[in-house]
Amino acid sequence: MSQAHHSDRLKGLATLFYLLGVSYGGVEDVLVALECPLGKTTIYRDVQAAGEIVRKLRQAWLQQQAGKVRVVGGDPTHVRCSGKDVVVGVAVDDERGITLDIVLLENEQTETLKTWLLPMLELVGAEVLTSDDADGFKEVADEAGVHH
Repeated sequence: MSQAHHSDRLKGLATLFYLLGVSYGGVEDVLVALECPLGKTTIYRDVQAAGEIVRKLRQAWLQQQAGKVRVVGGDPTHVRCSGKDVVVGVAVDDERGITLDIVLLENEQTETLKTWLLPMLELVGAEVLTSDDADGFKEVADEAGVHH
């Protein structure tokens, strides 16, 4: 039990329902039905707090990958989300098939790709960046001092 008025397990359950695609209002309804009432705002704060913890854990995990990741593959893709086109960047360890990062990107321009990939390439000590033949990735690789 934390200092909060509800347990870490209840926070986890609320977050799990949200991650499964239930809206904040829907999560509230489920928890009321389970006699564990939480408001939508509290559920939102719990989900945001969990996301922050995950970001910190991911950063720590990436730091542990230093020297283990030689080849990073990067690729942006477009998906429809609520009727809008969204650019999602995916970075993987191409040798081990492990996902390193999945992020929402503003666009596919070179500066955006640099902001996303340069810190990761440096953090893991990559030697090679694989991607499609887009010029932006070539510039990222050149600036990082890795093969493309």
